[in-house]
Formats: sequence, C-alpha cells, structure tokens
Amino acid sequence: MLSSGTVSQNSQYRPRSIQLQGLVSSECGDTTTSGTVAQVDQYRPRSISLQGSLNPHSSNGLASHTIPQNPAWRPSSISLQALDYTCAVSCEGSTTSGGYSWPNPDISVIELGAGTGETWFEFDALTVPDKFAINWNGNWVIESGFIGGPGAPGSFSDLCALTGENIAAPSSQYYKFDKNAAQPEKCFLYVWGPYTNTAWDVFHWCPGDEKSFSVGPGPSPCSGGSLITLPDLDAEGNEV
Repeated sequence: MLSSGTVSQNSQYRPRSIQLQGLVSSECGDTTTSGTVAQVDQYRPRSISLQGSLNPHSSNGLASHTIPQNPAWRPSSISLQALDYTCAVSCEGSTTSGGYSWPNPDISVIELGAGTGETWFEFDALTVPDKFAINWNGNWVIESGFIGGPGAPGSFSDLCALTGENIAAPSSQYYKFDKNAAQPEKCFLYVWGPYTNTAWDVFHWCPGDEKSFSVGPGPSPCSGGSLITLPDLDAEGNEV
C-alpha cells in the first residue's frame, strides 16, 4: 500500500517540513499506525516519526523503502526504514456467527480499543432465539434474555425445558455497559443457541459513542430457574 504524510522539522539539516512517500508493510492491516524512521545519513542525524497506513501482507515487522530527493539541501534519495510500529485497534465492527451452541456457548473476542465510556451493542437473533452476554475485565457487564421469534405458533415451546428461560423480547435489542478504563481493550461475547437452525448478528459501537437506544431486557427465567450459569473469567477470558 502506498502511504504518504509529512515529516516535520527535526534538525538543522532539515529546516522545513518535507513530504514523505513510501511503501511500508506490516501485519497491522489497513489501519493507521505509527513507527520510527531511523537515522540513515548525515542529513538526518536523529530518528524521526513515521505515521501512515501499513500493508497487512508482510510477515515481519521491518518495512523499508526510499524517500525520493526533495529539497536542494538533500541532493540524493535516502533510505527509509520503519524499525518499530504499533497497530491501531479498530473499535467498531460486526461479528457474525451461527449454528448450534448448546449447552456450550459460542465465544468470540471483540476489540473495543482504549476508549472509555458507554459501549453499545446490538444483538440481532433474527427469528430463532439466542441469548447473549458480554464479559469485560473479568465481569459480566451485559446479559440478555433469549431474544428472537415469534416464528410459527409453538415453534419454540420447548425453550423453557431446554434452557430454563423464556423468550424475553423479539429481535433485535440494544445493550450497553460503561467501559470505565482504557484497559483491557477487548471483551468476550458469549452466545447460546439451542436450536440447530439459528443465526445471529452482533454490532458494537466505539466506547463513548453517544446513543439513545432503549436497553433490552435481561433474562426471563422459567419457574424452575435458568439452566445457564455464567462462568467466572479473568481479564483475558480464561475460566478461573
């Protein structure tokens, strides 16, 4: 990917900003990243900063190219080498899955980034009922009831016997939690789908994005109580 930007004034050898253009590669994907351009010749005695879009197709962390001749006081091209970089985490996207997941849930990792504030999710179970839960920093911060339906009359009449819960609401529903710290930057999505023909979609917004959705309902247990137990997790999503 061709990336471009501006290298700012750094030393007496570069009294004005110059244009940067070069090919850089990493495993970051098409995301904005930052790195360091190392000293390479007498015209640049100290390292300077690099920011650009890095290509995901390189298997190593070292990207290099050439900055072409630009000002009169840099008479020849010099080599650019990105020695280190950090990948920017995308905090907004959709996660899609489907299939039978009972009694063991389907588990996905969702990247939220380092932002803080209210973090919204849309859970769409389509027609066949599914149940969703979010664990962040070792805490269950969202637990929905089974959402979906209505389907044909009597289609899910055995849901209570299967799961110990009733359908709490039709799909889709919105839920939120307060991400009150920058770390951790990921959360864990658990989905229970007790029917073989299930499918579901989840969309999440960046922490701090202001929304005015109505929050969906929690679990609607049957008379005998829910058969679903949320496991104790640590901040990395491991059961403890």
